[in-house]
Amino acid sequence: MRFLLSIFWPPIVVLGLHMLRVVLLPEVYQLDMVAHFLGGASIALVAWKVKHLLTQRRFVPKLPRWLHWFLCIATAELVGVLWEFWEFYLQNQLMYVGLTLEDTMSDLVLDLCGAIVITSVLVWMKRSQKPPTT
Repeated sequence: MRFLLSIFWPPIVVLGLHMLRVVLLPEVYQLDMVAHFLGGASIALVAWKVKHLLTQRRFVPKLPRWLHWFLCIATAELVGVLWEFWEFYLQNQLMYVGLTLEDTMSDLVLDLCGAIVITSVLVWMKRSQKPPTT
């Protein structure tokens, strides 16, 4: 259990904060935008950690940096799309009217931006940790 928490704690924290926001501050829409940015970043971070773990244990071959970057972003965006399907389902089940195409698209763009930012930072950090070759 501790092992899974060490990998999945970022999206758990973001989801918890999002749920608190929905219950306590439903009228503050800007916090939803922050939650989507952080959600995309947290899912990309989990994808980064899982890929790194699988590479260390030799389940997955070492990938070029650009492909690792792309897979982390694609994973975050896939989870974002699935989240939007979940929101659409809940909207239809609860008769809640409020989700629009504009809202969905801005959520997906913010998921993408969060994923790009965190993955780019991780690639930059990894590149700067490489020892110089002589």
